[in-house]
Amino acid sequence: MQFFALLTRNTEKFSDADFAPLLPSEAEQRRTLYAEGAVRQVWNRGDIPGSGMMFEAGSDADVRGHLATLPLVKAGMMDIAAVVPLAPYPRVWAQALILTANTPPAAIPAAGQFLQSQAAASPASVPLGSVAPPRVADRRTVIALSRNCHTEPG
Repeated sequence: MQFFALLTRNTEKFSDADFAPLLPSEAEQRRTLYAEGAVRQVWNRGDIPGSGMMFEAGSDADVRGHLATLPLVKAGMMDIAAVVPLAPYPRVWAQALILTANTPPAAIPAAGQFLQSQAAASPASVPLGSVAPPRVADRRTVIALSRNCHTEPG
């Protein structure tokens, strides 16, 4: 399951000079969580000092456990403003055709064939959008929506 964590720097208690020594280890721990597959994306907040992080985890507690490994969180310099569980947007993943970056166009089945095979493999009792998107281990993966998919070069 995916979660979005919203973090806020505690600038009322700490100055930029206080944050500076911990920033290299903070960045390294975030890279470690990304390499382990726990974190999918990280953004800086545009409204106030802090960040947003997209997690792949089994529960809210798992996300909070990962966040607890961040040096700024450990030091009380970064507050966890929210951890929000996310659900797939209806029909988006049912229409997705997942291709690796090295797949030649000739090896790609038509999007309609792909969707038919997925529909046949899914029980009718499972509503579209209720199944989480596939986990992507290879960061070079490309997702092409079936409505915009071209199976021929050019």
